[in-house]
Amino acid sequence: MAKSARVRGSEKVLKGRLLDESQLVALTKLTKGRGIKVVDWCILGQPGPDGVCGTVHVGSAGVGRLLGQLVRLERLRLDLEVFPLGIPAPTLFEVRFRG
Repeated sequence: MAKSARVRGSEKVLKGRLLDESQLVALTKLTKGRGIKVVDWCILGQPGPDGVCGTVHVGSAGVGRLLGQLVRLERLRLDLEVFPLGIPAPTLFEVRFRG
């Protein structure tokens, strides 16, 4: 008789909440775009990732495109904060995300 694999309690609780690899890959590709500098990046949750947070800097020409792509990510809802940097006219934007 074959033994069935035991499922840990934390795995049962987190089953529907864990991020899958495709979500993280899609977000990583977006943050590696031209004109984007990753300032901070962290994966939340152990043993499996259930969230991600980070900060990127992007120029004024690319901030609209980046925000549009972040909002359209499937199955990954991100809280976004955007701060303009530069006086008197913003030349750089700091985009913070958490989801």
